Amino acid sequence: MIIDSKSGLCQEAGWEGIFTRKTAEGCKPAGTRAYKTSTLPGDSHQDGAPCTVLGSLSHPDVGTAYFVEWDDKPKHACAIVAHRLRFD
Repeated sequence: MIIDSKSGLCQEAGWEGIFTRKTAEGCKPAGTRAYKTSTLPGDSHQDGAPCTVLGSLSHPDVGTAYFVEWDDKPKHACAIVAHRLRFD
């Protein structure tokens, strides 16, 4: 079900969470592998945790966020700010 057509935010059957499969300008495309950095207290994933990019959103005043699927949480979309990911 599409929630916002401009951003592509949706809730897909079989998935937990709301996310987009669109790629914001200048961002890595869906399917790109990434790894967690800058772990904060209480984070569920630690530095080095692998994930796959699902999509991204960007705003000049706020920054960029990626929607990812962590390897240990299949079909569970999670948003994370770009500076907390490393791409190889």
